Amino acid sequence: MDRIIELLPLLIPLILIQIGLAIYALILLKRAQQVRGNSKLLWALVIIFVNLFGPILFIVLGRVDDAVRSEDE
Repeated sequence: MDRIIELLPLLIPLILIQIGLAIYALILLKRAQQVRGNSKLLWALVIIFVNLFGPILFIVLGRVDDAVRSEDE
């Protein structure tokens, strides 16, 4: 228990970053008209359950840019 208390100052920023990234990625997902793979549910599960890397994967790979979307139309 003492070890956890010692590590708390290091864990709190990581936890806050994880939560912040997840919230940001979920907001981007909700606002996106189109995502890669055409499955918002799958991306939501990745964002939520693949800690720290899930939101980063969505932000980098999951979103479809406006330039790409306009070329497809």
